[in-house]
Amino acid sequence: HGPAIAAARLGVHLLLEKPLGRTIGEVRSLVEELRSHGAKPTVNFILHAEPRFARMKELVLAGAVGRLVSIFARRRGTRGGIEKYAPWTDLLSSTLIHDIEMTIRINNSPPERAYAEAVVRECAEFGSQDAVAATLRFADGTIALFESSWVLPKNQPAPLDPAFHVVGDGGLIEIEGADQGMRVLDAAGLTRPDFAHWPISGTGRVGGALTASLGEFVARALAGEPPLAGLDEAYKAEAVVAAMKQALEAGRPVNVNDIE
Repeated sequence: HGPAIAAARLGVHLLLEKPLGRTIGEVRSLVEELRSHGAKPTVNFILHAEPRFARMKELVLAGAVGRLVSIFARRRGTRGGIEKYAPWTDLLSSTLIHDIEMTIRINNSPPERAYAEAVVRECAEFGSQDAVAATLRFADGTIALFESSWVLPKNQPAPLDPAFHVVGDGGLIEIEGADQGMRVLDAAGLTRPDFAHWPISGTGRVGGALTASLGEFVARALAGEPPLAGLDEAYKAEAVVAAMKQALEAGRPVNVNDIE
C-alpha cells in the first residue's frame, strides 16, 4: 500500500493490481486513504479491455437481452496455478474476482447475498482452495453462478478455460474459451493457444487484453477520462469476494452489506 499512497500524494496517475488487500479491512483502508488524496486510480480488471466482454457489457446495459435472469462464469486453469499462485493468493482473490467484477458491472441492481463451497486438498497448506463454486444474488432477483479451479493437467489443450453466459428474458449472450477459434495439432499433441488474455506474438511482445488494458489506462489518463474500472468498482468486487470467503467458513449465505 505504501507505494500507492506515496504516488497518490504526488498526484500521479495510478494503475493498481487486484486484490487491493489481504482483507476487506485493508482494502477499505487503502480506498479511503487514496480518496483522501483525491486519487482516481485505475484497477486492472482486464476483461473490460477484451473485445468480446466489452461488447457483451455494452449490449447488456443497452437492454439487448432484456431483464437479466442469470449469469454463469467459468474460469478454470491448469495445476500450474497451484504452483505459481497458491503460495501467495487464492482462487477468489486472484482469478474469479475478474468475473465477479464484470457480473456486478452489467447489473443495474446491487449484489445482495453470496454463498460458496470449496474443495481444499493440495492447497490446504497455503490456506487456499483447489476449486470453488459460488453463487451471488442481486437485489432484483438476478442470480449468478461461478466456477473456478486450477487443477486441470498441464497437458490440457487450453492453458485457461473461461466462459461467460448471460441470460435475460429477451435474449442470450455467450462467451466461450480464449483461443479465438484456433487449434493446433502437431507432434506434441493438441493445443488451443490463448489469444484473449496475454498472448505473446512472434516478436516476443505481449498482446491481448492485458496490453489493451494498459493502453486504455494511458489513453484515458492523457485524455482526462474516467478509468475502465476504478476504486468504487474494485471495492464492490472485493466486498463480494470477502462475503464468499466468509460463506466458506460459516457454511451459510452471507449478506454482502454485512461485510466488515
